Amino acid sequence: MAEKKPSRRASSVRNKDGSGPSTGRAEEIGLHNLAPKPGSRQPRRRVGRGEGSGVGKTSGRGHKGAGSRSGAKRKAGYEGGQNPIHMRMRKLRGPHMKKSMPFEQFGRTHTQPVNLKDLQDRFASGDEVTPESLKAKGLATRKDVPVKILGQGELKKKLTVRVHHASASARAGIEGAGGSLELLIEPKVKKPHPGYKQLAEPEPEPEPEKKPKKEKQPKAEPEADAEAPAEEEAPAEEEAPADDEAGPAPEDLEDQQEVNEEMASDAEIQPSGDGEAQQPEEE
Repeated sequence: MAEKKPSRRASSVRNKDGSGPSTGRAEEIGLHNLAPKPGSRQPRRRVGRGEGSGVGKTSGRGHKGAGSRSGAKRKAGYEGGQNPIHMRMRKLRGPHMKKSMPFEQFGRTHTQPVNLKDLQDRFASGDEVTPESLKAKGLATRKDVPVKILGQGELKKKLTVRVHHASASARAGIEGAGGSLELLIEPKVKKPHPGYKQLAEPEPEPEPEKKPKKEKQPKAEPEADAEAPAEEEAPAEEEAPADDEAGPAPEDLEDQQEVNEEMASDAEIQPSGDGEAQQPEEE
């Protein structure tokens, strides 16, 4: 019995994943056979539809806490209160970026360094060194970046250097070799930070005026013929005050009284020339 050949209609039908019979000609693409790539689409997760689904009851939110409440939203990068990673990481450098912090000196400058040894190797004696000639020699190739000459190495050629900046050692090396240095940018004078108050220097205290010393006049020597000066009279001793002035003591008064009484009694009893004592006359 002869086998049945597949119909033309059946041979042109293919599955959605691209498998199936092919007729040998390019498949026509249309709305009837468009489908996303297998595995690229997942069905929406339906929560709170029973314990068997794996996300029932609490719907995957857990028990209690801020995340289990309605309307709960977690900030991007939030780590539960600990220091988040974007704050633990070192920030980008540079004073002109909003997301950076001045870890280096604030207001730093950018320059292209060129050392004395490079000038010694690339230039001949008597040449003129400028930013353009340095770029032509392959030394300072960055555009719109100032050039600074540094003092590394030794320079033995006489050069005329015209650059933006130069260190003190580089200047000494260029001028020591007989060359000259001219700066295209005037060096800035450092100003104090506006946040700090300048302490006024204390005015020096005026020195006290010194009184002129009086010159001592030399003493005149005494002449030999001149008479010797008279001896100075000693001051008279002050006489002690008399006893009368001071007044008698009470003991002396008693003695004097006794003496007076004895003298009076002697005068009464004194005998006359006849040998009889004179009696006092009675009235």
